[in-house]
Amino acid sequence: MNTPQAWPALNDKTALRQWMAARRNDGDNPPARTKAGLRARQLQKLSYVMRGSEDHESLERPARPILRFALDGEPVPGHKVEVGVLGNWLQALQTAVHSVAYALDEMRPTREAGPVPKGIQGVTKLLSGPVFASSYGMILEGSPAPGQDELPGTGTDLLDRTINKILDVTDQAGSASGPEDAVLDAALPLGRRAISHLSELSAVLASTGANVTLTWESKITERRVSRLTSMDAERCRKALKSARVEGSDDRLIGTVVGEAS
Repeated sequence: MNTPQAWPALNDKTALRQWMAARRNDGDNPPARTKAGLRARQLQKLSYVMRGSEDHESLERPARPILRFALDGEPVPGHKVEVGVLGNWLQALQTAVHSVAYALDEMRPTREAGPVPKGIQGVTKLLSGPVFASSYGMILEGSPAPGQDELPGTGTDLLDRTINKILDVTDQAGSASGPEDAVLDAALPLGRRAISHLSELSAVLASTGANVTLTWESKITERRVSRLTSMDAERCRKALKSARVEGSDDRLIGTVVGEAS
């Protein structure tokens, strides 16, 4: 329905209901099922209108979320990368994604010990795709389990929040002032397991002199780019190594100022 003739008469309530029902059942453009998804969809359509695009539905983002990463630096001569560096990076990235997703999951309690539940591993699994022009670039695709997108906090929604949380940490590592404190503020709520795996992810870059540029795109996040240099990764690793998570319960320590009655 991209032409003016396709719109129902605004004073015809029955036609309006039928039109809205047809739009909700459009398999190519499923409705947003979370507040974040609804906001992203509205902002996307607004951006198409501002650019003068009449056929915004044809510009919908791909069904599968995509994470592009581009490695450069010492272990990436030309357009090739050392196999050991690439393998360690991919394994550390997938492990960190699983752990952060488990920490963010709202459907079950998080445990610091034991394996990440298979359900979470399934909806946050990344699949390798084609390489692209860069020092060394690769596309990773999300592989949500069928039907999981229908529940808030699962499927693409959980993977999107997970990648954005990881990018929050990498962004803070590269901040101009107080990066160590900023990294801890972003990572501490995730718990001991996720912090440890984020530290290992940073260590791959810090120990090899590699830099990475991450670009995330999903139905919820239009496009987000974050860059983590080897130097920033070392700061991130040190900050995360210094973290002390005493327990699963949050404690607030402060001083009450006032006059006793």
